[in-house]
Amino acid sequence: MIPVRLQPEPASFDANVRAKGLAHLQAKGYALDQPLPSGATIEPFWRGDCLTELHKAYGGVCAYLCVFVERCTGGMSVDHFIAKSALAGLAYEWNNYRLACSTMNSRKRDYDDVLDPFALAPDLFRLELSTGRIYPNPDLEAQAMRVVE
Repeated sequence: MIPVRLQPEPASFDANVRAKGLAHLQAKGYALDQPLPSGATIEPFWRGDCLTELHKAYGGVCAYLCVFVERCTGGMSVDHFIAKSALAGLAYEWNNYRLACSTMNSRKRDYDDVLDPFALAPDLFRLELSTGRIYPNPDLEAQAMRVVE
């Protein structure tokens, strides 16, 4: 993981994703400040134009693996950093989205103890170029090492 800077929301996002999404949640009777009811499904408005905009805004780089995700492979996805199931109101918010390769998104699921690439300090991790292994910076202080591990 590397620190990722939040990119500006696309001009079309509010109309194409947020407004439609919030109207959908309201029509279903879901409270924005509550978790979604168990088994609830919501419309994935983030998959349309938004996924292309997210890929463009973040240069196609997965927020978790720091690798380029080719659009043509179908391997890119929108990760809701705070899971849709945890807080319905963030399901349609740009600043809750992380560009993620499909594999990492499916592994993260709704875990809430994953480090947020938007909140990472620089130099927490090292990359071993010959193997692709990512590991904690061995020079970290004890508290930072526990968080990273």
